[in-house]
Amino acid sequence: MLHPGRRKPNEVAGHASRVTYNDYDIETDTPAQEAKREAVLAMLESLIKKGVPLRALGVQSHLRTNQGTPTWNGLNKFLLEIEKLNLQVFVTELDVDDSAMPADIPERDRQVADLYRSFLDNILRHNSVKAVLTWCLSDRDSWLQNFRPRKDGLPQRPLPFDAQLNPKPAFFALRGALASKP
Repeated sequence: MLHPGRRKPNEVAGHASRVTYNDYDIETDTPAQEAKREAVLAMLESLIKKGVPLRALGVQSHLRTNQGTPTWNGLNKFLLEIEKLNLQVFVTELDVDDSAMPADIPERDRQVADLYRSFLDNILRHNSVKAVLTWCLSDRDSWLQNFRPRKDGLPQRPLPFDAQLNPKPAFFALRGALASKP
């Protein structure tokens, strides 16, 4: 019996908690990411069968442009299987590694925005997607500045706002994709 005022273990401020499995490198159609999606799906099915109160899948979405323009076919098929498991999907840590892009800032910003738009237009087709979170808000705070620096020494521009908190094309791509979701 719980003491009055104490929450049940699965409640947070009156809401059932959301046990979420969060992973990276499951977005594109590369053979390695396809194999990882298959392994993640098998693991999630196994956890659910064992009674784990899993409620959501987090897709970290650290996107890269050195892989060409992604088609997202494998991701879309994977998300259909996730929906069959009755799991919500959270896009977490969304950013774009621009280290393989041109040095020209307007061109780089355009390519980053195109990748945001392409990814979001595809993933937001799934009703199971309930949240989109970027990994920081501005370029000045991005983990990519130190973890994956550009070879030309220029700062990365992976996020919706530049280092001075001015919106970039990625912001407008993000806003447009979210606004088009019913």
